[in-house]
Amino acid sequence: NTRFQICQVLINLCKTWLRLADYVEKGIFDGEEITEFLKGLLAPSLEKHVDAIVLGCTHYPFVEKVIQRIAGPDVKIFNGAHGTALELQRRLRIAELLTPSIEKGTVEFYSSSTNPETIKLCHQLFEA
Repeated sequence: NTRFQICQVLINLCKTWLRLADYVEKGIFDGEEITEFLKGLLAPSLEKHVDAIVLGCTHYPFVEKVIQRIAGPDVKIFNGAHGTALELQRRLRIAELLTPSIEKGTVEFYSSSTNPETIKLCHQLFEA
């Protein structure tokens, strides 16, 4: 009388997945090029009829909609960004740096890069 189901975890660690971050860093979040790239990347896992995909990189949530579109509505996507935000909130609260204000704040970007395209991408990613 057990409540646990047996599951198989497929781990995809390869240089090809690292190329996905390159797409995001170029500001390519959707479109034919990244869709075809992701179809090839996800095909081996989807052929095994996975139930869920864990987005294990800070870059991957930017293409979550494309991944979901390819994987289909029955595949659950786990995005760690929400948990990261909750942890930041917890730490700010402990350090007494969390504001009680509900007013929209401001964001300032600081970068060692002087490349205007890099700065533009920071703003794009923040607003995505």
